[in-house]
Amino acid sequence: MADEAPERAVHKRPRGLASCNLEIVEVARHLAELFVYPGEQHLFADSSLDNYDPEAAALLMERVGAFLAAV
Repeated sequence: MADEAPERAVHKRPRGLASCNLEIVEVARHLAELFVYPGEQHLFADSSLDNYDPEAAALLMERVGAFLAAV
Protein backbone atom coordinates (compact mmCIF):
# COMPACT_ATOMS: atom_id res chain seq x y z
CA MET A 1 0.00 0.00 0.00
CA ALA A 2 2.98 2.32 0.53
CA ASP A 3 3.55 2.38 -3.25
CA GLU A 4 0.10 3.80 -3.93
CA ALA A 5 -0.39 7.51 -4.31
CA PRO A 6 -2.02 8.97 -1.19
CA GLU A 7 -5.66 9.90 -1.47
CA ARG A 8 -5.98 13.65 -1.64
CA ALA A 9 -8.97 15.66 -0.50
CA VAL A 10 -8.57 18.40 -3.08
CA HIS A 11 -11.69 17.38 -5.01
CA LYS A 12 -14.15 18.51 -2.34
CA ARG A 13 -13.98 21.25 0.25
CA PRO A 14 -15.42 20.34 3.63
CA ARG A 15 -16.67 23.09 5.90
CA GLY A 16 -14.92 24.41 8.97
CA LEU A 17 -11.52 23.32 10.18
CA ALA A 18 -11.11 20.70 7.43
CA SER A 19 -11.49 23.46 4.83
CA CYS A 20 -8.76 25.46 6.56
CA ASN A 21 -6.52 22.41 6.51
CA LEU A 22 -7.02 22.09 2.76
CA GLU A 23 -6.03 25.72 2.27
CA ILE A 24 -2.85 25.17 4.30
CA VAL A 25 -1.97 22.10 2.25
CA GLU A 26 -2.55 23.95 -1.01
CA VAL A 27 -0.23 26.77 0.08
CA ALA A 28 2.44 24.47 1.51
CA ARG A 29 1.98 21.58 -0.92
CA HIS A 30 5.69 20.73 -0.90
CA LEU A 31 5.75 20.59 2.92
CA ALA A 32 2.51 18.87 3.86
CA GLU A 33 0.14 16.04 3.00
CA LEU A 34 -3.51 15.83 3.99
CA PHE A 35 -5.12 12.40 4.23
CA VAL A 36 -8.88 12.02 4.46
CA TYR A 37 -10.25 8.82 5.95
CA PRO A 38 -13.74 7.44 5.24
CA GLY A 39 -16.59 8.21 7.58
CA GLU A 40 -17.25 11.11 9.87
CA GLN A 41 -15.93 9.82 13.18
CA HIS A 42 -12.85 11.40 14.71
CA LEU A 43 -11.75 8.45 16.85
CA PHE A 44 -11.89 5.73 14.19
CA ALA A 45 -8.51 4.32 15.32
CA ASP A 46 -9.60 3.64 18.92
CA SER A 47 -10.45 -0.08 19.05
CA SER A 48 -12.38 0.35 22.29
CA LEU A 49 -15.07 2.47 20.60
CA ASP A 50 -17.99 1.53 18.36
CA ASN A 51 -16.65 3.84 15.63
CA TYR A 52 -13.47 1.77 15.25
CA ASP A 53 -12.55 1.15 11.62
CA PRO A 54 -9.78 -1.48 11.49
CA GLU A 55 -8.86 -0.86 7.84
CA ALA A 56 -8.64 2.91 8.26
CA ALA A 57 -6.76 2.48 11.56
CA ALA A 58 -4.21 0.19 9.89
CA LEU A 59 -3.70 2.69 7.08
CA LEU A 60 -3.30 5.50 9.62
CA MET A 61 -0.65 3.52 11.53
CA GLU A 62 1.18 2.71 8.30
CA ARG A 63 1.27 6.40 7.38
CA VAL A 64 2.35 7.49 10.87
CA GLY A 65 5.11 4.88 10.82
CA ALA A 66 6.34 6.10 7.44
CA PHE A 67 6.29 9.70 8.66
CA LEU A 68 8.24 8.88 11.82
CA ALA A 69 10.78 6.83 9.87
CA ALA A 70 11.42 9.85 7.66
CA VAL A 71 12.14 12.31 10.49
